[in-house]
Amino acid sequence: MEESGIVIKTSGEKADVLLQRNLNCGGCSHCHSTEDGTGMIAEVDMVPGLAYGDRVLLESTPIRQVTAGFIIFVLPLIFFIAGFLFGKKFLINSELIALIFGITFASIPYIVIYFFRKFNEKKGIFDFTIKKIISE
Repeated sequence: MEESGIVIKTSGEKADVLLQRNLNCGGCSHCHSTEDGTGMIAEVDMVPGLAYGDRVLLESTPIRQVTAGFIIFVLPLIFFIAGFLFGKKFLINSELIALIFGITFASIPYIVIYFFRKFNEKKGIFDFTIKKIISE
C-alpha cells in the first residue's frame, strides 16, 4: 500500500507525516488520528534530505495490511464467540453472563494491539517507510 503525505514534524531520527483519511483507514494502528479526526499521522524513520513541508510517498507491505485487517475485524469476532461459549457452558448458564464474557474476550485483541504498538515504538519499528520524496 502506498500513501502520500506531508511531513509536519521532524525530530531526531523520526518524522511525522500527515495523511488524508481514506476508505482504507480502518484503525489498523499504523497511524493515529489528528485532533480534528480528518487526517492521520504516521510516524516514520527519517531519510537523508527530508525536511518539514516535504511531500513524501510512504509504503507499507501488503502482508501487514492483511494481518492488520485480520487482527482488527476477524480476531475479535473469534474471541467474542469463544468468550460467549465459555461463559455459557462453563460458568452460569446465563445469556447475560455469556454476553459479558464475549465482549470482554473480544476486547483482548485491541489490548494486545495497544501494547504491541507501544513495544514497536520503543524499539523504533514503524509500519510505514518513506519510499521517496516527491517534492521539497
